[in-house]
Amino acid sequence: MASKTQTSSPRKLIQEIGDAAFAAVQSVENGWAQALLDSISSPVIYLDTGQIVRAVNDAACKLLARKPGSLIGKHLNDVVVPTRDPSGEPYDLAGAVVRSVTEAESREVGPFLLKKRVGKTDPVSVKIEPRGQRGRHDAGCALIVRLVAPEESGEKLRDTILSLVSHELRTPLLHIKGFVSSLLQTDVEWDEETRLDFLQTIDHEADRLTSLVDDLQDISALEGGLLPLTLEKLDPYLLVHQGIDEASPYIGQHRIEVDVRENLPKVKVDNTRVVTVLVNLLQNAARHSEPGTAIRISAKTIGQMVQFSVDDEGPGVPTEGRQDVFEPFYRGTERPVSGKGKTAGTGLGLAVTRAAVEAHAGQIWVDSSEYGGARFSFTMPISSR
Repeated sequence: MASKTQTSSPRKLIQEIGDAAFAAVQSVENGWAQALLDSISSPVIYLDTGQIVRAVNDAACKLLARKPGSLIGKHLNDVVVPTRDPSGEPYDLAGAVVRSVTEAESREVGPFLLKKRVGKTDPVSVKIEPRGQRGRHDAGCALIVRLVAPEESGEKLRDTILSLVSHELRTPLLHIKGFVSSLLQTDVEWDEETRLDFLQTIDHEADRLTSLVDDLQDISALEGGLLPLTLEKLDPYLLVHQGIDEASPYIGQHRIEVDVRENLPKVKVDNTRVVTVLVNLLQNAARHSEPGTAIRISAKTIGQMVQFSVDDEGPGVPTEGRQDVFEPFYRGTERPVSGKGKTAGTGLGLAVTRAAVEAHAGQIWVDSSEYGGARFSFTMPISSR
């Protein structure tokens, strides 16, 4: 039996764990499969096509504080019970598994709190490793569970701050400094139009700095569970129209088309946060599509969640960039900005949006719209009472 090894690359380690898990499960009839699974130090749970647990290793049993016999043959929802602070609403892990398997793409979800049988919770993230072709629902997957160390959130925040200081804050500060220095020159007389242009630029850059700081505070608070949510039972129809009203200054000449029934079940959400999510997505759609084109917003029931979607007619988001587009300051394959005079935003809007959605135990993703652009969708939990 090979000894457990460590690697300096977390991504490579996760891939190796996933490969080892599948090798073990596919060799169950050979007798040595369970020993191979147990040799993996990370908790591993293998699911079949119906999300039924078919194999677990010792690490998974220890994490869940359960014996193998009480796990094998159970549905995922009966084995892994995730919650999300502060509401305790269920995290839609099963939905994330379906999307990962259907798209045949690995994805990591969380972090969230994993509820144990004894009532204790652990912060974890889950790597979903599907096996099968894109578009198929009849493929199994392995779940590799990773305990999230408390210091990781601090490291992530420090990385974000470093990125912010090194580029995102420096640019507007340099602009402000340059224009103020020009206005303070005593050997130059600026005409009134030029002075006004300088002052408007300074005002714009100061607003951008304020937005950056506000967004960064929101991300750190939401991801760290430090920002309590005021949960209410709210009507999706009213939420959508409130979002449209507040986004109207950013929408410009775009047409807004709404497809939301008035009798959808109520969702249990924080009004301010969900409206902010809708405003961010509407503003993002307007920024990346031409004036005069339509922005469509819809909502429908999916299981125990309400799915909201915002469609635009812009260039869309390339497939290779869809998993990273919600990362702070993502610059890989970002969408071009459409329309004269439009700005590229703070680089944090979609990251704030994801943090707010996940704080509600929801999911957010982007795919292609049937109208030719991008479709950003997110889910919110239906109120149980």
